[in-house]
Amino acid sequence: MSVLRAAGGGFDLLHAFWVFPQGTIAVAAGALLRIPVVVSIGGGELVWLPAIHYGGLRTLRSRIMMSATLRTASAVSGPSRYVTHEASRIRPDIHWIPTGVDTTIFQGSIQRTGGAPLRLMQVAGLNKVKDQETLLRAVKQVATVCPNIILDCIGVDVLNGRVQALAHDLGIADIVRFHGALTVDEILPFYLKAHLFVQSSLHESMGAAVLEASAAGVPIVGTNVGIVAEMAPRAAVGVPVNDPGALGKAILELLQDSQRRGALALAAQSFARTYNADWTVSQFEGIYRRVVR
Repeated sequence: MSVLRAAGGGFDLLHAFWVFPQGTIAVAAGALLRIPVVVSIGGGELVWLPAIHYGGLRTLRSRIMMSATLRTASAVSGPSRYVTHEASRIRPDIHWIPTGVDTTIFQGSIQRTGGAPLRLMQVAGLNKVKDQETLLRAVKQVATVCPNIILDCIGVDVLNGRVQALAHDLGIADIVRFHGALTVDEILPFYLKAHLFVQSSLHESMGAAVLEASAAGVPIVGTNVGIVAEMAPRAAVGVPVNDPGALGKAILELLQDSQRRGALALAAQSFARTYNADWTVSQFEGIYRRVVR
């Protein structure tokens, strides 16, 4: 509160990204300042995956705080129907607003060079919720039929080399390349030469990299969570979570069907361009005007 007051006051509203603790703090501050508060679901607030100890609903206290925050906020948004469906039990008037990407930065042709190697890519932190174990086991399955592939993994490693060790144990270390954290400028060339973007997550509230890849003309195959769940089947191929066999089968079928890859890439790019960053801004501005009024 002292920071908000030191900034000069006069705020029309507060907007919190993530329900807890950011949203809870914003709702309390909004009540004291007598201004509306918008809360956006940002990640795993409304799930609990006990196998990997992930999510915001671990305790009764957290469930109560999440529910109270969602009920009290002036408006609530979620970035995918996968998330809004669950949240609508608490907040029926939740707004569906994907966090669009800047399509002046993320852009490219859906055409890809023919011949080997066929390139797969994933942009995600190496962590338990992104489930790279499923990804690598799926890639091993694909490599037995289609050996001329390369998988580029881009993201911060918080598992201390366990994913890299698994790639070695599976005998696919020579076709899996780990690049660590890269800047946007460094990631863009990977999007432009990838034949498939692969999501293996156990949970996504949306999946920003999915929309980045889509905007750059990359076809999407991945688990039925986040934005992939609603893009499928027209603009993505969705498979069950934690199922290397299903993911491997879907990857292989797409690698062997360039025409289908092209159709998926075109539909995915259209989706990303329709719900781009400018569209997201306009949706939030509309909500701001309504709650302030």
